Amino acid sequence: MTESRRVIVPVKGMDCAECVAHVTHAISALEGVQQVQVFLASEKAVVQLDPTRVDVSVIRKAVEGAGYSVPEVEAVPMAVPPARAARLAGLSRSVLILFGLSLAP
Repeated sequence: MTESRRVIVPVKGMDCAECVAHVTHAISALEGVQQVQVFLASEKAVVQLDPTRVDVSVIRKAVEGAGYSVPEVEAVPMAVPPARAARLAGLSRSVLILFGLSLAP
């Protein structure tokens, strides 16, 4: 079984729902792309892909072919390192405790 990877690809130049549809279609048509979600407000595409069949340079060309651009920033894998996840969980817990204490009578 091949390994699947999820990456975030920044997309510039979208300004409407039709733009989102064009980018979605351009990326999903690529061989090796398993799933794609394009977000207008955050200007990004979240792509589930087979890294042995497609990479960010191919996605960049497809997006540019649809009339949009991908900044030179490399795509970001969505996995959060364990150490960072633990720090975030601890911070979230602290914020929730403080919030709860501030609402206590």
